[in-house]
Amino acid sequence: MPCAHELASLTLDITALKNGIDILTIDQPWAPGIILEAKKPILIVEGMSSAFVKAELFDLSIACFTDSETELRRRLKRDTSERGRDKEFVYQSHSIRRQQYQTYFENQLAHADIIIDQSKNNFTAHFMTI
Repeated sequence: MPCAHELASLTLDITALKNGIDILTIDQPWAPGIILEAKKPILIVEGMSSAFVKAELFDLSIACFTDSETELRRRLKRDTSERGRDKEFVYQSHSIRRQQYQTYFENQLAHADIIIDQSKNNFTAHFMTI
């Protein structure tokens, strides 16, 4: 859900990097915090949160889509091996996450410049506004 994302901090981080200011990411159980250097020529912001900040922050938006079955298969692999989550928890949370995706994120696809559809392990690019 958009209210669950820390959008003000994300906006500040993106703005800082675009203005030449390095930032420190937040520690996560699966990844330590790192310094992101603003001197890089390209800034890529990934994740669902990026769909809920002002589009003007980005020069180009690329949204990724996948079907429910492919998403579940990928989450099972990632969440159990990299994040130490129980397989049953991933199964139980999947329908709730997918419903949230459909309610809050799917309509954001219409605003993307490019949509990458990764359903059923295929890869299709749809150029929307370029």
